Amino acid sequence: MNKLTGIFSPDNKFTNFLSKIMYLAWLNLLWLICSLPIITIGASTTAVYYTTLRMARDEESYIARDFFHSFKENFRQATIVWLIMLAFVLMLAVNWWAFSSSPNDLLRILSFLFLSILFIFVLIGTWFFPLLSQFHTSIMDLFRSSLFISLKNIHWSFCLAVIFWCGGALIVLKLFPLTVFGLPLLAFAQSFIFNRIFRQYLAEEEFEEGKEAVIS
Repeated sequence: MNKLTGIFSPDNKFTNFLSKIMYLAWLNLLWLICSLPIITIGASTTAVYYTTLRMARDEESYIARDFFHSFKENFRQATIVWLIMLAFVLMLAVNWWAFSSSPNDLLRILSFLFLSILFIFVLIGTWFFPLLSQFHTSIMDLFRSSLFISLKNIHWSFCLAVIFWCGGALIVLKLFPLTVFGLPLLAFAQSFIFNRIFRQYLAEEEFEEGKEAVIS
């Protein structure tokens, strides 16, 4: 009887694993619903990272409460950041497509410049929403901090990009049933790296309590 009780104990690793699996499915549903207007994708993605970062530290409480706390707290900034990202990526992608199909050799060479900028922006952009979910900062400081941290931790930036893009492609193309966990599954995998890096910018007691801090 004691062994059976231990299996279903909240402190049991297997029970904790199953809980997080269910949390990720629930979090994915919240993300999908809150992203439907398209313009709110930034706020809902920030909320996902806020929640998965807490989950990776075993600090999650009620998933919906954590999600909507961040969604409301960061709505304005996250929406602006998302729209800027979307406009910039579309501009780069359109120019790359137009120049790469041009008969002019110079323009085709120039298309690689746009592709390179897009690649660098993707690496830097990997940090936008996780940073926004953890730190109170202005939008300009967010971009500067993302650039600084991504370049300082360039090896981790590549790892994070691989987890997101390759992991996402693998789920969609080969492991389709895992789409029930969607973005939160990828964000949760990334969160262990993010927590490792963010520890450098948070006081120890703040980090352990999961509090947000100010980038100085």
